[in-house]
Amino acid sequence: EAFSCKDTFVEVGTALAEIRRDRIYSNTFKSFEDYCQDRWGFSRVRAHQMIEAAETVSVLTIVNRPTTESQARELAKAPAGKREEVMQKAQELAKEESKPVAARHVEAAVMVRQMAEKDGVTIKEFLRYAFKEGAQLLSGQKATA
Repeated sequence: EAFSCKDTFVEVGTALAEIRRDRIYSNTFKSFEDYCQDRWGFSRVRAHQMIEAAETVSVLTIVNRPTTESQARELAKAPAGKREEVMQKAQELAKEESKPVAARHVEAAVMVRQMAEKDGVTIKEFLRYAFKEGAQLLSGQKATA
């Protein structure tokens, strides 16, 4: 059965994980990579991105779940035990802009988390700094050192 546009990235990623795990493709295709390319027109790497995104989202509460695959891919960069917190921070960052959460907010929240841990400051302290001094990160501009 073909994936339709109404399928969510979570459903697609979960289905691909099951196909890979159970080797459902093996009667017709030599490898999972061949299956993905010939059947769906995307690479094995792309399939793994979708699987990772689905796995990342599946363990989060409904309130803090990413709504797009690109958000989930960014969230996967955070430690598993910190992803709920990172999504909350992404929501706060988006709210500061009066915009819906985008992948760039999740990416920024992951970076904030990493920097805060590295520098030994609390997330709250770092966010105060980021909101005050780090507007260029959220606007897509790169800070220069």
